[in-house]
Amino acid sequence: MLGLGIWGRGRSYAAWAGASSLALLAVAACALPSAGTGNNVFAAPRAAPAQVVKPHDGFTLKEVQDFLDPTGSTQDKRPLSGSPGAPSGPVTKYWLLEPTATFSAVSQPPPTPEPLAPSPTATPQAVPSPTPVWTPTAVASPTVVATATATPVQQPLPTHTPTPAPENTPTVTPTATATAVPLAVELLKTLSFGQLVFSVDISPDGATVAAGLGNNRVELMDVESGISVDRLRDHKDTINDVDFSLDGTRMVTASDDENVILWIFQNQWEIDRQLKEHSQPVNAAVFSPDGTLIATASRDRSVALWSVESGLRVERIRGHSQSVNDVAFSPDSIMVATVSSDRGVKLWNVGDGSFVREFKGHLSPVNAVAFSPDGALLATAGDDDIRLWNVSDGTLVRVILGHEDRINDVMFTPDGETLVSASDDDTVRLWKVSDGQAIQTLVQHTSAVKGLGMTDDGKTLVAASRDMTVSIWTFTD
Repeated sequence: MLGLGIWGRGRSYAAWAGASSLALLAVAACALPSAGTGNNVFAAPRAAPAQVVKPHDGFTLKEVQDFLDPTGSTQDKRPLSGSPGAPSGPVTKYWLLEPTATFSAVSQPPPTPEPLAPSPTATPQAVPSPTPVWTPTAVASPTVVATATATPVQQPLPTHTPTPAPENTPTVTPTATATAVPLAVELLKTLSFGQLVFSVDISPDGATVAAGLGNNRVELMDVESGISVDRLRDHKDTINDVDFSLDGTRMVTASDDENVILWIFQNQWEIDRQLKEHSQPVNAAVFSPDGTLIATASRDRSVALWSVESGLRVERIRGHSQSVNDVAFSPDSIMVATVSSDRGVKLWNVGDGSFVREFKGHLSPVNAVAFSPDGALLATAGDDDIRLWNVSDGTLVRVILGHEDRINDVMFTPDGETLVSASDDDTVRLWKVSDGQAIQTLVQHTSAVKGLGMTDDGKTLVAASRDMTVSIWTFTD
């Protein structure tokens, strides 16, 4: 029996299970390349036959592509053993197995090579001895039959029901579009801005969309008519973030020009205050739920807390070694969470800026963060995964996989049951918070989706894209 591990990140390699973990059985009579070879294949020594394989929970039966043919095809294109151009070793296939499967060795004759043309010097060739073939003997459901031909036949895949993870045990959740139950989310309309859109928010009443553009402008559009109602040109560089206050009378914007502007609506939008403390571009700016503070995150590796009433900085938080990419307030406005290109996720007290705890596990820069409405969970987004954490003790709840490129934003719906994410893979995706399963993929944009916004009632979702548009979606149930 041969244990095999294949892993990698992004589109270049097969994911390590994509979920809880996986077990692979190699049907082969030869050893695989040793660790460190070009295909990131690591082979363990062969064990005695008739061993009990203990795959991890949560997977259906599936044939995995031969590691020598990583094109995604299920057809083995190599010549049969004994024919011209055939490899020196036998064909190797891998099988993904349901839990509690017991395997035994069964000797069957190998394929008979075609007869060779007569030759005066030809001598009779011995027929190779039977090659052991591993055949499942006690699989409850589903079952698979591995034939003795060079191209085993895969049986139809049944629908998979995920096995619930034990309490407090981190799990990895793969894409689950095949079993996902569609949520009633429909496209309402698309607004065009004529410029790359890097950030977006929608007013609490759902009447106005504010978009942060790549040409230094904040543009506000009426949702019903799709007409521009205001253009704010006071920044000097790309607008990285825009956020409405909960009462809709104020707005804060953050820019690559290192400036943060607090706006107030008095018949029209006007500058209330400019918040200038950062020495590098500002990536994020958000209001606290109680409306008294603003938190800003910058590439200067710091977070600043500001008084909305006075416009003064009341706290400066330093604790990351690289750019701070996002910041979020807890629902009670007592704590802030920060994420950074240094792969760190940290929690801080708002009152004095003191450090609370760190959430460790991301293997790439962390781009976005959000608290669940009840404050119990923290969602963080890296370059290819979303992680859910227990806020109280910092433990990992689960890892959600499915996006095919960098994830730029995450947010919870107001009921806390759904997580929404936006990615450079041009999609917006919805996930069940309870188990991490995919609910729906919103495919509308033709370029990276950079930011999200939602009304307070959770009925309207907006997404900003580099394709120069903002899509508006409605939850109809």
